[in-house]
Amino acid sequence: MMEIAIGIIIFFLLLLSYAFYTRSKIYKQVDKLESWKIDIMNRHITDEMAEVKQLNLTGQAETMFENWRKEWDDIVTTVMPEVEEWLLDSEDFADKYRFKMARQVLRNIEAELQDVENSISRILSELDDLVSSEEKNRSEIVELEKDYRECKKSLLANRHTFGKAELRLEVLLDEAKQTFELYSVCTDEGNYLKAREHVKSISDTLTNVKTCMEQIPQLLHECQVILPNQLDNISNGHEEMLQNGYVLDHIPVKKEIETMQKLLEQYEHQIIKIDIEPVKEGINEIKDKIELLYDLLEKEVVGRHYVNNEFDKASEKIHMLQEYTNDTRNELNYVLQGYHLSEEKLEDYRQMEKEVQLIVNRFTQLHGKVEQDNVAYSALHEELKELEDLTISLIERLNEFKEMLVNLRKDELVAREQIAKMRKKLLESKHTLERSNLPGIPDDYKQLLSTAKDALLRVSHQLEQKPLNMTAVHQLLEEASLIAEKVTDTTNEMIEQVLLVEQVIQYANRYRRHDVSVAIGLSEAENAFRQYNYHLALEQAAATLEKIEPGALKRVEEILKGE
Repeated sequence: MMEIAIGIIIFFLLLLSYAFYTRSKIYKQVDKLESWKIDIMNRHITDEMAEVKQLNLTGQAETMFENWRKEWDDIVTTVMPEVEEWLLDSEDFADKYRFKMARQVLRNIEAELQDVENSISRILSELDDLVSSEEKNRSEIVELEKDYRECKKSLLANRHTFGKAELRLEVLLDEAKQTFELYSVCTDEGNYLKAREHVKSISDTLTNVKTCMEQIPQLLHECQVILPNQLDNISNGHEEMLQNGYVLDHIPVKKEIETMQKLLEQYEHQIIKIDIEPVKEGINEIKDKIELLYDLLEKEVVGRHYVNNEFDKASEKIHMLQEYTNDTRNELNYVLQGYHLSEEKLEDYRQMEKEVQLIVNRFTQLHGKVEQDNVAYSALHEELKELEDLTISLIERLNEFKEMLVNLRKDELVAREQIAKMRKKLLESKHTLERSNLPGIPDDYKQLLSTAKDALLRVSHQLEQKPLNMTAVHQLLEEASLIAEKVTDTTNEMIEQVLLVEQVIQYANRYRRHDVSVAIGLSEAENAFRQYNYHLALEQAAATLEKIEPGALKRVEEILKGE
């Protein structure tokens, strides 16, 4: 029973603690909302609205002012007292531990105060728009009136430069003048926001008028003088070129000129209507088309000049190409009698011959076109230039092929020289061995020497083959060179081993009588030496000497080098 009683007491204590904590939070929220309400009441909204009284309180301004004043009065006299009552209710609910009701009331208060904040922000924003509109209107209208007078003056002074567009500019200025009057009426009636719209309308109109007055004279000059003159020049140049024998069927000059002339007439009508942006784009497109026609006609002139000046030179190059082909063919036939060429290289040459014949045929056809004089010179120019480039490229390739043929014979001579040098090196190795007075020649060295001689014989035999396959020659020559080099290295190494083993045995003899192991080791070395196994003899003698006198081998080598 005691435990139950204690449990109940603890439960009520916890419940009481929760109640005090929750009520404390509600009180804090009430204080926060109370501060928010007081802050709203202390704002100088009335003073802000008083600025409007400096304006002409009629019409729109008066209506807006009355709406703001009524809305603010309603906030002060109705909304805020109601909020105050709700705050008291929430405290009362909290005191009675009706926390759910208290929270609901607080949420309603917060929503109401937020609505008030939104209303105040809107009022101040509208108020600022109204006041600033009046201020901006006063400052901007003076500049706009000045711009209007300048536009009017410029239009009167330079009316001849605007053509029929002068009437439309007059209409726009009259519309601006009427808008000035509407602005004055709205300002007098206190409709400052509407007056602001008129100010913007005047500004847009005058900006458009000034832009048009700046651009229309030049646009008219281009439509009426500059571009028509350029079209006449192109037309006259086109006729003159036709009379001089140019083929210009691929350039639709007359059709393009007629199209552009119609467009220029259309652009003049658009300028009269002050629709100048499409005109500017259209004029730029016409300029591009005129430039293109000039380029195409100039291309024909350049093409004719090139064909007249370069055709004979190209003919000489074609003739030179044929001569190069004949020379290369003769050289190839001669080389094939004594040398072997891979099928790949022969196919390269056959392909070049086909290309040469193709160029000759194309040049013959081109010559016919030039004689007939019924093809555009630009096309003749391009084809002639292409044939010249192909001819130069083929001449270079034929030269490279011919040089390769010549090098084949050079390679043969070089190969024979290398064989002679290798034979000489083998002979020198033989003489070196004879002068060294070696006890004998090891069998593996004899085998190496025989292999080297066989390799040289194979190369020599390959060089005598007809046709000569230089690829096979180079391969055998490389093998023989490696073997001959190995003979030279082995000869020198073997002589050095013989000299060194003799010196080591002589040096080690001082220990022979006093040490049985030395005597045995040296005997084994001498036995290997007598069997011409100089490498094994050196290893055995060196190991025996190093065992009894470490470092002695190095000293013997130094003594031998000194000698």
